[in-house]
Amino acid sequence: QRSIWSAQQLTPEVPYVIAHYVELNGPVELGALRDATRRANREFGWGSVRLVDIDGQPHQVVDPTADDRVPVTDLRGEDDPVDAAHRWMRNDRTARTDMYDGPLLVSHILRLGDDRYYWYSRAHHIVSDGYAAMMLMSRTAELYVAAVEGREPPDCRIEGPARLVRGDEAYRA
Repeated sequence: QRSIWSAQQLTPEVPYVIAHYVELNGPVELGALRDATRRANREFGWGSVRLVDIDGQPHQVVDPTADDRVPVTDLRGEDDPVDAAHRWMRNDRTARTDMYDGPLLVSHILRLGDDRYYWYSRAHHIVSDGYAAMMLMSRTAELYVAAVEGREPPDCRIEGPARLVRGDEAYRA
């Protein structure tokens, strides 16, 4: 990830982000989707990771107080909700991103119609790549389906940041 950090330092105007959305058609239980998104984000740990500078070098730290809200923006009143949603997402993913100030992971739900949504996520490349982003979306879907069906979801197969830090500390020792 140091190469991503270096590239961002050299070109701060370029947003090094992974952004994607999933279109959901049909009834959606917004509370369950928001809860599943928050839980998956916590399991993967990206939403709580912050960068701090120590002697000119980046260090990732886990911030348990990180804001994990999943806002819903209602675009049903727009003349063209699809166009409005795409503009919203384009503005978010192209905005200048400061790795040291602000969240490294953002999740958002855009409501386009009574039964049409875009479920959006953007992560700075310092904490994610495209493959991991798709794994996060898959885990969120797994949690959502389990919640809607009223059953316990399967255990998460991803190593969260706490275990990775312990492994790194053991290796260095």
